[in-house]
Amino acid sequence: MTRRLSALAAAATLSLSFAACGSDKKGETSEGETEGIQVTVGDLQYQVQMSRVLNPSEVEDKGLLQGVPIAKQTLPEGAEWFAVFVQARNNRDEPHASAEKFVIEDTLGEEFEPIEVDNPIAYKPELVPADGILPPPDSVASSFNTNGSMLLFQITRAALENRPLAFVIEDPEDPAKHAEVDLDI
Repeated sequence: MTRRLSALAAAATLSLSFAACGSDKKGETSEGETEGIQVTVGDLQYQVQMSRVLNPSEVEDKGLLQGVPIAKQTLPEGAEWFAVFVQARNNRDEPHASAEKFVIEDTLGEEFEPIEVDNPIAYKPELVPADGILPPPDSVASSFNTNGSMLLFQITRAALENRPLAFVIEDPEDPAKHAEVDLDI
């Protein structure tokens, strides 16, 4: 009986240790083991709604690729279009700036930065109002099937195989702070 109680106590301590990983003292987390988990960056909570490879031959994906700068429209050999759809929530009583810097990193340390896109679904950093959400509820991006704004990447096929891919969101007020979400592919 004593051995069983000791094992239970050890298991409880271990589970509390794991629960604290990636968290700060407010119960906010800076690491998401999968999409859909809210992570805190600065004063905002971010949630990856979905990520996926885009197919320029499909009508929906062709629309998502509208507004890509001419110099970036041709994919390099061995690359794919990859989109990450995110929401940012401000649960505070005052407006806060949304993140400006995002990176996807594969398990070998190769990093990919988003391409600036000019279309109604594309993520644009902005001031998120108090108790507000980005994209705003009345926007095209929020009514799109992902309910999020799109960050578009040119990513190598090799990186897509070096999973999990970490989606890193940098704090706009303190670049030393960030959150990571493992992307589902």
